[in-house]
Formats: sequence, structure tokens, C-alpha cells
Amino acid sequence: MFFAVLVCIGIILYVAMVDKEVSEIPLCAQTLKLPNSSDHLLGCNGKKELCDKPYNLVAYATMHNAFATTQDGFLMAQHRGCIRSALVSGMRGFMLDLHLTQSGEMKLCHFSCAMGSVSLKHTLDTFKEFMMLNPREIVTIFWEPGYDTRPTNIQALMLEWDRLLGAAIIESQIQLLLPAEVFVDAWPSLSAMIEMGERVVMFSGLWSPITLQGVNFVEYLILQTSFSAVDKPHLTQACNNVNKVANHSELLVVNQFTRLGALGVNAATTEWLGEGFLNIDFFKNVNREPYFSERVAACARVHKKFPTFVVVDFWEYSDVFIVVDKLNNGSLLTYD
Repeated sequence: MFFAVLVCIGIILYVAMVDKEVSEIPLCAQTLKLPNSSDHLLGCNGKKELCDKPYNLVAYATMHNAFATTQDGFLMAQHRGCIRSALVSGMRGFMLDLHLTQSGEMKLCHFSCAMGSVSLKHTLDTFKEFMMLNPREIVTIFWEPGYDTRPTNIQALMLEWDRLLGAAIIESQIQLLLPAEVFVDAWPSLSAMIEMGERVVMFSGLWSPITLQGVNFVEYLILQTSFSAVDKPHLTQACNNVNKVANHSELLVVNQFTRLGALGVNAATTEWLGEGFLNIDFFKNVNREPYFSERVAACARVHKKFPTFVVVDFWEYSDVFIVVDKLNNGSLLTYD
């Protein structure tokens, strides 16, 4: 067993090193302005048919650990394209691990900022620029608190994290786009949100007396499938394994990734290991059709909820936009 584990680790490291896509990554998108098509000028999130739908019954392609990209120089990147590139390509949900570093700065990183980090200010400025250039787009951000390898149960650190995040949001002026209230009973339609100017929805994994108004608490509103699946069989069974369940949860997050992505290995480059060569479940691609749609639909049936957020690693090499389009046009499933 130990030898098998070593072999798998060796294969992972080798594939990561020879992954030709790493050396072919272009620069981040230079402009955040979307094309002047009728859908972008008159629609909502690029589709006219989405305008009358409530926010919670629209599906959003979402980036897991959206900051950890090759374009941003991360050692073990979970995406090739940066947030700018993702925004102009159609990603509308972003999971961000925000750390209060030991120097007192707020940076986006995973566990340890020594392995790569992105400025909080730079990230907020990117979202603000995109929202100003594209007045009919709605974006969702998930903030997950971190403390740069320090214990997470220190009350003072938690309060300081919350205070600094609120201050950064206010300084960026993106708070002007936050909803004035938490929509618990009923979410408005996308067109109503656009008309009200409330086009940025934020969820925080931390709630304190100083949490900025308009930022929602994850545990009150989010029902989330497991984010620790090891391989495809585990992922298939993970619909019932829900993290941070709350009685008032109403938005379903389907996490469509395995731990392989956390190692910085693009599933598209290892598909031949899982399907055509070694038949190792660990390497089988989970981001492609038809498995992708089948698993998302299965999770929706288990929870009897519409999958509002479909979350992936390596969004550029996945079929996430196909799955989201199926959900939004009603060809995959519908839930009222």
C-alpha cells in the first residue's frame, strides 16, 4: 500500500512538471469590458432569459480557491487563468481564502501565504472595475477566513480579520453594490437586483458584531456538498456529505472537484491515466460531460434544491459552462 501511494505521488509530481499548459498560459485579460452584444447590453449575466429568474434559481459557474492561479504565480495552482480572465470568460462565483498574515496584511492564499498570495486590495479593485464596466452583471464572492498557519480559534484574530475585511470593502467602494438587506424569505430577480444597483453578493465564513452590513453569513444560507472528495467514486457518494448545514440554508453549492486539484495538477492532463492507461479512479476527470451533469443533477435531487453554485478547479479545462447553461435553460432539471 505504501509503495502504491509513493507511485501515485511520483506520477502526480511528474505530470505537474510536464504539464505543457503551464508554459503556454497567456497573460491575464487586459480589459474587463464584455462585448457590446444585445445579451450583455439587455440581458442579465449575459442572458435575457435569466432576467426574470430569482437569484437563487440561477446557476453560476464558480471558481474554487479562485486566487490560486498559474497567472498569479502560485506554486500549486488550482486554475491556469486568473480572476480577470475568468470574469470575462463567464465565471460569476468566486471562493476566496482570505488570510490575516503574521505581518498584519490581508492576502488571498491557501493555508500558508509563503506558497503564493494575492493582494486583497488588488482583488477588490478587479471586481469593482468589472462591475463598473459591465452594469448588467451579478457576481458572488465567498470569503473564507484564514490566519496564515496560526490557530483559528483566537477571538482577537477573528475580530481583526472581520474588521480589516470590512474596511477594505468600504475603501474599494464595492460596498455600494452590496444588497441593503439579507434576502432570507425570498431572493429578488436578477433584473430587480440590477435596477436596485445591488449586483455583488457576498458570503462570509465568519460572523461577528462588526461584520459589514450586506455581507451574508455562510452558515445561515449555504448548503454545501463535501469539498474533501478523494476520487470520482468518493465524489459520486458525496452529495449527502454536506458541510456547514444550517436550518435556514437555501442556496445549494455543489463542489465538483477532488483533492487532485489541490495538488495543482490539471485533471485534463491526467485523464489518460484514469481512463486509458492505469484505470486509477484518483486520476479520472470529474469536470467533463456526461459525468459532470449527472453528478450535479444527482446532488440536486438528494437535497431537493436547485444547484445555485457549481464549483470547479481548472475552470478553463472543464465543462462547467455547459452544465450551468443546462441548469439555466431547464434542460437538466428545475426546482421551485
